[in-house]
Amino acid sequence: MDQLLARVPAERIAVSVRDPEGAKELAERGVRVRRGDFDDPETLAGAFEGADQILLVSAASTGDTALRQHRAAIAAARDSGARRVLYTSHMGANPASPFAPMPDHGETEGVAGGGCAVHVAAERVLRGYDRDASWLGAADRGVGRA
Repeated sequence: MDQLLARVPAERIAVSVRDPEGAKELAERGVRVRRGDFDDPETLAGAFEGADQILLVSAASTGDTALRQHRAAIAAARDSGARRVLYTSHMGANPASPFAPMPDHGETEGVAGGGCAVHVAAERVLRGYDRDASWLGAADRGVGRA
């Protein structure tokens, strides 16, 4: 967020969070803080209202729950009039992957934006770190071994 604020005036940025109380520091810096919860899709319309571009950080869940949450968020972004959604996917996303959460990301990448462009970005690029540690568990299960 600091890098974004260094490039874009705070009054042009809005964030959607489950608990606005937890984002007081951003509000104090001039960022518009809105409540939006993947598990409460009705909150997403207000959270995305007026947004031209939306960065959709993938859900902290897997399986049917993640897919439901991602679909709801992409639909809300489309319905809000956003022209672009940037979705944080993961390297190796593929609906047929045996490594969770790759199928979720692969399925989400296939969701049509219906009037708004849905772009995919590797999570490591956007977040400034990666989840390579998650591959350790996959290696223990034999995923990725010849």
